[in-house]
Parts: sequence; C-alpha cells; structure tokens
Amino acid sequence: MPFGRSQQICGEWIEISAGATRLVEVVPLLLGLTVPDLPVVLWVRHTALSLIDSLRPVLPLATRVLVDTSEALDAAPALAAVQSLAHGPWRLADLAWGRITRWRKALAGMLGALPAPTTGRLEWAGEKMSMPACYLDAWLRASFPGLSLELSSCDPVLPPARVGYLLGQVCGALAEAHQKGLRVKIYDTIRELSNHAPELFALRSLGDEIFASGK
Repeated sequence: MPFGRSQQICGEWIEISAGATRLVEVVPLLLGLTVPDLPVVLWVRHTALSLIDSLRPVLPLATRVLVDTSEALDAAPALAAVQSLAHGPWRLADLAWGRITRWRKALAGMLGALPAPTTGRLEWAGEKMSMPACYLDAWLRASFPGLSLELSSCDPVLPPARVGYLLGQVCGALAEAHQKGLRVKIYDTIRELSNHAPELFALRSLGDEIFASGK
C-alpha cells in the first residue's frame, strides 16, 4: 500500500515458453498482453538469441532490451550480438557494463587524483578477451585519451565468471573434510545482494526462480 493509503499495486505473472523457431507465433499473444502506457522490458538471457531472425518481430514491442554478456568467453561474437540489437527505438543495456561500475568508480577516484596516466596494462582471465574487459578497455581509453594500454590474458585456462573451474578444488576440499569426519554443506546465495545491484530487476522479472516469496 503506497504512501500509507489504502491502495494496492497488483501484479500478474504470465509465462510463455516457445522454441527459437516458434518465437514468431508468440508476437500476437504479446500484443494482447502489453499495455501502451506501461514500459515493456525484454531480457535476452542468451546473446545467441539476438542473432536469430525469429526474435526480430518481438523487439519492437519492447521499450528496453536487456542482455548479459558477462559469461561470454569471447568478446567478438558477444559484441556482434549486442550491436545487432542496438538499432531500434528501444533502449539497450548490458548487465556486464553495470557489473564493472565498482571498478570504474575505483579507477576514476584513484587516477583522477594523480597526473594523467600514459601507460597501463589490462589483464583478464580466459584465452580470449571477455566483454567486461572489453568494456573496461573502451572506458579507460575514452576517459584518458593519452593512455596506451597493453592487453593480455593473465590466465588462459581460467574462463571468466565460471564456477565450474573451481569444481576440482571444491571436491578436494570435501574429500579432505570427510576424511576428518566433518560435514560440509555447499550453497549459493544472493542473501547479501545489494539493492544497488544492476541486475536486481532482471532477477525479479524471473518471479520465484531466483527470489523466493516471503511468508
């Protein structure tokens, strides 16, 4: 009830599942569900979807399009996917850009108090350049025009933002704990997720897939 008055904001959740080849058939359904006076956000959860033709009729229905290229192992195809969505009346946002906000603030505060840097080195994990590294590279060059950056991979084996790489270490730690008679519970949580997280509303749009409803 907003503003302490006896008014309620009601919401309705409608989920439509369709294969890539049948997305065109979803458009007439969405036309009947969207309201002209309300914003429509389209979250393209996989960048590969942006390159298929059957998504094109859905795009004009959106006022904002969200993508997430954080886990893309190669920035080149991910950037091509983002650029393919950039031409339209909708506003396009990449959650990967929001995730490097903390880095950009820290670097701006630190480098802004010093003489303008002329050389630097940007390293990333993974064989090929990731999208967060690509965004950070572009931001550094735009913020400091005289900066010469050396780009390199610090670990060609470790993919960016991949938990699977740690699986062997986790299994080893579990085996060691069990040998000592200890019980170990592993869980992933977003309990401490800040309300300033750029992907918060994208997660909320998934209903109870991520956030459980309160009691």
